Amino acid sequence: MLLASAFAAAFVALNAVQVSADLGVSFHHLKDVRDQLTFAPYTPEQKTFVASQAQELMNVYVHSYIKKDTYGVDANAGIADIVAKAASMDDQTFHYSLAKLFLSLRDFHTNYYIPGSHSCFRFLGPFVFDFVASQNPEKNPVVAVRGITEHPEFLAVMPDAVKSVKPGDVLISVDGKPFYKYFQEIAAMTGGANAYGGQRGALSLLQSRSGKLYPAPEKDEITFQFKRGVFGKPFTVKVPIVAYANNNCLADAPGSTYQNLLPVDIDRTPKLDLDWKRPLGLTPEMEDPLAADLFPTKFAQLKYQPTKSSIVGWTIYQPKTTNLGVIRLSSFVENGDNTGGELCKAAIRDLLVNELKDASAVVIDVRSNGGGWISLGEGLTQFFAADFRPGTARALISKNNELIFVNNSAAGEDWKASYLGAKPGDKYSVPIPFTSFEKANDVGQVWLKPVGILTDANCYSSCDIFSAAMQDNRAGIVFGEDGTTGAGGANVITHSSNLVPYAPTVYRKLPYSEQAGRLGISDMRVGWRQSVRTLLHKGELIEDTGIISDAIIRPTIGDITGDRSGRLSQFEYIAARLKTEGLLKMKQNRFFKSSFDMLHATTGAKLSFSYEAQNIRRLELRDQANKVLGTSTPANYFRRATGSLASSVAPTELGYFTYHIYGYDLYNSQVLKTRRQAVIVPLATDFLTVNKGTTFEYGVTDGRKFVGIYNAGTKPTDGWQVKGKSITTGTANGATYADDVDTSLSIFAKLVAGVPARLSADITYDTEVDYDYLYVTVKKVEANGKGETQELYKVSGKGAEKKEWTIDGLEGNVEISFRFTSDGGVATPGCTIQNIRLSA
Repeated sequence: MLLASAFAAAFVALNAVQVSADLGVSFHHLKDVRDQLTFAPYTPEQKTFVASQAQELMNVYVHSYIKKDTYGVDANAGIADIVAKAASMDDQTFHYSLAKLFLSLRDFHTNYYIPGSHSCFRFLGPFVFDFVASQNPEKNPVVAVRGITEHPEFLAVMPDAVKSVKPGDVLISVDGKPFYKYFQEIAAMTGGANAYGGQRGALSLLQSRSGKLYPAPEKDEITFQFKRGVFGKPFTVKVPIVAYANNNCLADAPGSTYQNLLPVDIDRTPKLDLDWKRPLGLTPEMEDPLAADLFPTKFAQLKYQPTKSSIVGWTIYQPKTTNLGVIRLSSFVENGDNTGGELCKAAIRDLLVNELKDASAVVIDVRSNGGGWISLGEGLTQFFAADFRPGTARALISKNNELIFVNNSAAGEDWKASYLGAKPGDKYSVPIPFTSFEKANDVGQVWLKPVGILTDANCYSSCDIFSAAMQDNRAGIVFGEDGTTGAGGANVITHSSNLVPYAPTVYRKLPYSEQAGRLGISDMRVGWRQSVRTLLHKGELIEDTGIISDAIIRPTIGDITGDRSGRLSQFEYIAARLKTEGLLKMKQNRFFKSSFDMLHATTGAKLSFSYEAQNIRRLELRDQANKVLGTSTPANYFRRATGSLASSVAPTELGYFTYHIYGYDLYNSQVLKTRRQAVIVPLATDFLTVNKGTTFEYGVTDGRKFVGIYNAGTKPTDGWQVKGKSITTGTANGATYADDVDTSLSIFAKLVAGVPARLSADITYDTEVDYDYLYVTVKKVEANGKGETQELYKVSGKGAEKKEWTIDGLEGNVEISFRFTSDGGVATPGCTIQNIRLSA
């Protein structure tokens, strides 16, 4: 958004440079705008209130014990001291005190957002740094320049000496100190949870820091010393720290001196639209990705092809004889996707059996991935490991958590039971998984050849969880640019989006938050439920430790400068290591592909799954009771062969059914377990014909041939339960419905032209308003299982109604459905439908 003329004039006086309209920001020397770094004005009472809310936040902070043990930081004592002094503090001292205390916990999940125009600014240097290969990467890391900003307006406020710095130049010192000593002095401010995370954080602070999370730098400039090459002469560059401000934020932030100088049409659209009801684990920087546009990316070395998912790209690294598939996964959350990552899962799943099917191995690059949906972090591992076991999580035993989990059941019945399962004296609730075993294995194995993941200490939160899942399930090799991942072991919740609605008697809105989405106001985040590893590292925590790399492979100077003729040492190493892995474990060339689409079949017809396979001797088809229904022997073991795996038994019931395909090698060892689904509908001749005089009453008229319950990824006990003439939602505990339910009662009918059909039912509902819904729909049934759907009814909340609908204008076979869906978390009694009647 362009600057208003009055605002531009004010900044011209400060020698600022206006930036392009798409960024809506302007650059200044920090020394020239320090007086513009204002704070939201709080009364003494408001300061005490906000500090007290931070104190209540720490009451649910799941890492409070281990942070005290590991770093000697007593969060509760620190907050208590601020509460006692808050009323007498000036605005800057108050907000900086809270921000520094939160930062000292070295936990990117637990943050205090500084309110006012201060939060609208970022503080920048022109260089992008990276670690390069060295003898002792933890204690004596070598830092080199990866790149320099190419933004012309940014460079315009930089001294000419900056242009003398080239990619590959080695950093000797920062303000006269070697990098490691510089890092040690600021370790408590980096936010990094361990040595590697802290060092990555220190590099990031030299490039960019957010005024929302960090106090402004104390110095106005930084002196860097570099050298070029092994024998290069050291040279010094003094760089002013640059500040840039987002205009929308400046126009909106409380206490901002520019509120009256900017347009009133403020864009409050969040950069990342998050559904905070789903378990999330991500760094706060992911919610403000603007700064990434100012700097060159290290991932430009490979040219990635796009997919339907905006967070997934792919390429094949194949200089000379190398044939390595590379999947770039930049995040575990996708803007606009509130399915928990299904679009991303589908993109990676399809890549593995299509574009990358001839690659000898695959590596998933998750460097600098700040996390996102935990369900996605856990849901990808199943592609590489049979019967994947997700990790677990636990919550702190505290009075506020008891209110949230037990009294208010705000996290669902499973977490209520977890909390109540703790014994007297326990510090934590009983560990339970975020993702059920069934959900975590809803597809099964897809890739049977060697796989690795490439991480660094900026791989955080859900990225940590994914890395742990791959390592704990022995699904792949963890290659790391650092010795560990970022060590963010929790799901994160916010004060405003989660705690206020979860426990409104304790957590109350912070100052200036009356207007939804207002920019530049305070908020807080906290690590709430702690991740606990399983299998190979059973019982170990991710927090502070991270996932230890199986091999550390940092780039060389030659990788940065491009002196290796297109070859990249890290990917060369990965390709060679995975090739050896394939030979040792006899995985080379193993392949299986069968359509992921739902198989549509009718009662009485035998099921058949087409496939393509290699290095698999025998296939078995099994039902949900693990009974073998059919077998197939691929025509050729050593080469790709096609075939079909058919069931010897025809289904007789309507509904969704899950089948497992097992594969065995020459030695009869299991090498494959994958899942496919089929939907069984009536024969066309079994549809209920609705003509004049027809009357069907559910529970009275025999409808077994044309009425069925369809549970999509839902346990039968959690779906519709039949009770005589009524159906009611399944209950998790005898009182409320389960999480993530998708269940339908479907009536298959044949409508006669010119004869309107009448559908009626008595409905009672009590669901979480605006999240859990009852739908009544009618869908045209086509041969491929598709067809246009017409919504007759949709309701959420609480009530009771007698409903009647006229279905007119449709002819032929239709599916009339009563569908109930729920998300995770809050649950209520659900829905009961009685007296379902279809007539004409």
